[in-house]
Amino acid sequence: MSQRADLLSGGEGRRVSLARALCLRAPLVLLDEPLEGLDRPTYSRLLHELPQLLAAFDATRILVTHNPGEALRFAQDLVVLVDGRVLASGEKREVATNPRVREVAEALGYFVVLRDGRHLAIPPDALRIGPGALGFMMDVDEVVDLVATTEIAGRIGDVRVHVALPAGRETPARGGRISLHADRFYELR
Repeated sequence: MSQRADLLSGGEGRRVSLARALCLRAPLVLLDEPLEGLDRPTYSRLLHELPQLLAAFDATRILVTHNPGEALRFAQDLVVLVDGRVLASGEKREVATNPRVREVAEALGYFVVLRDGRHLAIPPDALRIGPGALGFMMDVDEVVDLVATTEIAGRIGDVRVHVALPAGRETPARGGRISLHADRFYELR
């Protein structure tokens, strides 16, 4: 069944544009936020399938995204642009695990906190509830029940952070304080 292009939903139009770009088999493919605006099931499917589709083409692929997870899933090499300037580039593992400067760390989704005069970049999955070697106190602003987990959001100093609390654990009160620790971090210049 065919449908007029002006009657396609935003997600359908995005998928058609993506298919048109790939079927050309051009030596250079530029994808500007190809997964933006898709419904959850389509987004999940394309997040899984698109890297495999792109790998089947013998082409240079440039993908623009503001989503650090997408960048890491699709990329072999990363270029981090902030305000039109290249602040980091290279193999994705090197760029992602050695952010060096605050702007790169923030673009990659790290929480950047000040501790003992040093700026530390904490990966978003490295914050844990409870005391630890690199501990912080978080002022709780929000507690959101996501059924399987509870998201606790708040501030460490002036930095907004969030951490997942497994279901069934006692949830802190909004306006309270909780102890967090980072199980890994990177020191910035």
